[in-house]
Amino acid sequence: MNYTIGMTGASLVSGLNTDFLALYSGKAKNAADYGFLPSASATANTAALNALLLGGYKSIFIPYGEYNVNDSLIFDDYTSLVAELGTKFIKTAAFMPLFMNRGLITKTYNTHILIDGITVEDSYGIGASQYGLGAIMGFWWIKNLIVKNYTCLVDAYSLGFITAKFENVIFDNINLKGEKAGINFTNGHDAIVTNYTIESFDDGGVCAAVGYPQFFIEAGDCYNITFRNCVDKLPTSWADVGGQFHRLCSASWKDWTTGYTYITGDLCLNAGHLYQCNNATNFTGTGTVAPTHTTGQVTGADGIIWRYKNDTSVYHYDVWNITFDNIISERNRNVFWSNLCSDTGYVRLAYPGTEALSSVYNISVINCNRDYSNTSSFIKNDGNLRDVRVANNTFNGLSLFYQNQRDDVAFASTLKIALTGNIFKNQSTGIGILSKLNAEAIEIQSAGNICETCDFVFTPTNGATMRLNGIDLKVRNGQIGNLTPAIGDMINYVNGTYIYKAGGWVNLAV
Repeated sequence: MNYTIGMTGASLVSGLNTDFLALYSGKAKNAADYGFLPSASATANTAALNALLLGGYKSIFIPYGEYNVNDSLIFDDYTSLVAELGTKFIKTAAFMPLFMNRGLITKTYNTHILIDGITVEDSYGIGASQYGLGAIMGFWWIKNLIVKNYTCLVDAYSLGFITAKFENVIFDNINLKGEKAGINFTNGHDAIVTNYTIESFDDGGVCAAVGYPQFFIEAGDCYNITFRNCVDKLPTSWADVGGQFHRLCSASWKDWTTGYTYITGDLCLNAGHLYQCNNATNFTGTGTVAPTHTTGQVTGADGIIWRYKNDTSVYHYDVWNITFDNIISERNRNVFWSNLCSDTGYVRLAYPGTEALSSVYNISVINCNRDYSNTSSFIKNDGNLRDVRVANNTFNGLSLFYQNQRDDVAFASTLKIALTGNIFKNQSTGIGILSKLNAEAIEIQSAGNICETCDFVFTPTNGATMRLNGIDLKVRNGQIGNLTPAIGDMINYVNGTYIYKAGGWVNLAV
């Protein structure tokens, strides 16, 4: 027995895991007995493991080794696949996904799937994704999924995880490295990601109502998701220029209408069906043929490729109740970006005129320690972010706390930020708030924050306004005129505490 009384910390975890593996391997079906072998060909290994997985309701053990595979491995209900730690699956062809559930094909839920102890090596990437999910882990119509002790080393363009139409998901001790790797959720609820390390050129993850048409095969609300104890690792293979730790994407659309202009990634609703334009990058077309199909994608006579997403009667999907807890960043990028429009030319998540319909709200950022010596912002927003709680974080040298980089979204919105128990220090340029969004109203409630050698700066453009209520954050000299207060608001200014009354600001010290 590897566990002994008195063990703690990493030794305890290692001992318990070793004991579990020994017990598990004695009770489970050994994949080697069914032809899944390091010496076998990729074709033979894929066929052998799929035959063993078929039907579910079984536990499978994989001995340590390196195994070639060349097609998707399909999981049914109540299936546990546990490998000796460090066991490697090597992709020998371009395809996606490598791990998937049968419900991705049948559009019916699978439940209780466990994958533990596997490393994946991929030099081939997506290729022809016959099931429509361009990720190594692709699960759609899934409940009670656990993936743990998993490492993915990608030298090609592919996503790490896409989990769609999901309920109750646990990802623990996940290590992803690649050009496009990340953990992506869409259309589902209740998931937790713990002990996650990401080293990638692009985003560390996405919570999306809908995303890029070639990757995200269904749309829907996305909520109740926590990322805890994660490391946003500085990449060694790419420059530190891509993405953010996380992207939050809501979406909105109109009915399909003759004569409307559609670009790549646009959404439309017709006869209770939601569609997304899946033409190549930077496509622009005028709609003359309404989409009516209920599976796959169809190219109309107008040249627009409409991909069927799902049936719905609503005109927007939202993202909410997302928590980032103890995110350690080695990188110069945002902890999250509330992204109304992902990328011009690739996808437009809000059809023009619908921007105010969707929202991202109840976002919490807690227990983070952020060191910055440049102008990268902590939070970035494109206009649909509604409320954020930022609590118990330490910011060292952060030049921009919040920024809105868009100046082309013409609708009024209100962003509420609650700042509690944070430490701001070494901000020589101040705690920066920059808003470009037309008519955006920012409301900040602050309490219990500590400011060391820094103060508060607001830069409004395009009619943006800001209200600050709290005496713990000091407003920089000359900035009081940039605030739009309400009666009763209190602030800490250069020469004392002020309260806003009917006649204007009043210095309580006078």
